[in-house]
Amino acid sequence: MKTFLDEVSKRILDRVNLPSDCIIILPNNRSKVYILDSISKLISKPIISPQIFTISEFINELSDSCEVDKLKLILDFYEVYKFNTPKSEIDNFENFIIWAPTLLSDFSRLDSYLINTEIFFKNLISYHELSFWDKKIRYKFNLNFWKRLPKYYKGLKKKLSLNKFKYKGLIYREAINSLSIYIESIKKKHFFVGFNALNNAEIIIFQEFLESGLAEVYWDIDKLFINNKYYLNGHFIRTYLNDWNYYKRNKYQFFSDTFSSNKNIEIVGFPDEISQSKYVGQKISQYYNIPESGKTAIILADESLLIPVISGFSDEIKKFNVTMGYNLKLSPLYSFFNLIIDLHEDSKDTYLNCYNVLKILNHGFIKDSLKNDLIIIKNFINVLKKLNTENISFSEIKEIINGKSKILDLIFKKNIVLTDLINNFLKMINE
Repeated sequence: MKTFLDEVSKRILDRVNLPSDCIIILPNNRSKVYILDSISKLISKPIISPQIFTISEFINELSDSCEVDKLKLILDFYEVYKFNTPKSEIDNFENFIIWAPTLLSDFSRLDSYLINTEIFFKNLISYHELSFWDKKIRYKFNLNFWKRLPKYYKGLKKKLSLNKFKYKGLIYREAINSLSIYIESIKKKHFFVGFNALNNAEIIIFQEFLESGLAEVYWDIDKLFINNKYYLNGHFIRTYLNDWNYYKRNKYQFFSDTFSSNKNIEIVGFPDEISQSKYVGQKISQYYNIPESGKTAIILADESLLIPVISGFSDEIKKFNVTMGYNLKLSPLYSFFNLIIDLHEDSKDTYLNCYNVLKILNHGFIKDSLKNDLIIIKNFINVLKKLNTENISFSEIKEIINGKSKILDLIFKKNIVLTDLINNFLKMINE
């Protein structure tokens, strides 16, 4: 079965003299890999590859700016926040970093949707003025905070305008301003591939390119979904095809038709998620030696199943591509450091709780990372079992380890203050 990108690749090559004569813009990095693979299968001789951008990279190209590091953005925003806030109302940095990322995300969305911020903030302040009439409701921020929002927004924009590193929404605004210059200066054909819902800035960019005759857009939608208005996943593209002036003059023709094709579907039931994960690992191991196995994908409904699924792969599977997020809280590393924190929180003067010590020594991360120290760990566990007491002193632990393991020394070192523990964590990570 031909995929959407296979069909698009053929159409692109039919419309240009050489692949290097065009620029392809895609939603994400993963699709860049697959479209290059599709193009390579249609070419029988060495070629210069077309330029391929993700939409974020292309917006950066238009604006001649780069997306700022998230930590740097928060630090810059904190300076703006302190400058525009009375000292008596300034949140400390620990509280600031709880709500600041949400506010920065809102600023970015305002800009990427090209919202008139002056009117928006005026309406927002009016809304909160009405809300504060109800004295029974407790608010995290006072009314003055909302009234200062325009200052925070303008102050941050002014600070970021001094260099080329900006947040994404601001880069979109700049891209719109420089769009006409870019279109006049470039002659290569542009292909926008695989998009669906667009923000307001992207809508303007797509329409300007279509009107210039420099671009074609291949929407990622199946014929079944676009023709039936009751399918919500076709809502945005139906709107573009109906409302954009370009499509009023030029009817869009290219729709894939894979949803209605025949498919083999196997449904397997399991009593729990771990059994299901193990089965998936075994199934993938069967597919591994089959040609085109690189087109096999696993879609997880629950990201916590990632590690159980991967652990079910056979040893011969050395490479696979993971493109999902994985919460740090779910990782063995997190639980390992959490156990150490619990150990020291429960410590009494010069003693540690033996049960907490055993939990750390039996942790999988310890056994995997300290393979050279397994004899020391085994001896340590045996000593604890023989002692059969609730607590063990720091001096007794030091005597057992006897300086033979730097990591164990750091884990069971007495910490006078919190910063000692944090410094020991950093040393462990370096080790």
